[in-house]
Amino acid sequence: MGSYKGHFQTLRPIAASEAVSFNGTSAQSAVMPDHCFEVRLVATEDCFVEFGSNPTAAANTSMLISGDKGERYFHIHPGEKVAVIEGSTGGTLYITPMGR
Repeated sequence: MGSYKGHFQTLRPIAASEAVSFNGTSAQSAVMPDHCFEVRLVATEDCFVEFGSNPTAAANTSMLISGDKGERYFHIHPGEKVAVIEGSTGGTLYITPMGR
């Protein structure tokens, strides 16, 4: 099965990117803008993420984002946050709110 990229080509940044440093403790982003329904995530190291109004990421049980795989796009609800925790090494998660 090939990679589906068509949907994301219509998105553009709707707010400044946020850099969230992560280590062995779950860290949260700021609240996503009211008109944000997608986020672009880029991690410098392997990490685990969760989405929600008050999310807490947990190593090995939350969704893994590989630091060497480039950008990832996820659906998010307006007003939600992204939580992140390290896989084995601290790093930075870059979060860009996306829209049309």
